[in-house]
Amino acid sequence: ALNPLIKVMNLVSLLILPAIISLRNDDIRYAISGAALVVLIGAVAFSKRKGASIGGGDEEVKPAAASATA
Repeated sequence: ALNPLIKVMNLVSLLILPAIISLRNDDIRYAISGAALVVLIGAVAFSKRKGASIGGGDEEVKPAAASATA
């Protein structure tokens, strides 16, 4: 699932970049670039804050009871 995500992000950046470059007003360019940087930093901080567990919960893992066969 990571490969399609990377491809979509690359496509979006390739589509938005010419629009940003073609802007004549430098203030708008810097505002858009700054907003993108803030979103990027926020996404990285959010991903670092989340736990790395696949189960997704903070439940305590209990060992399975041994089955007695007699």
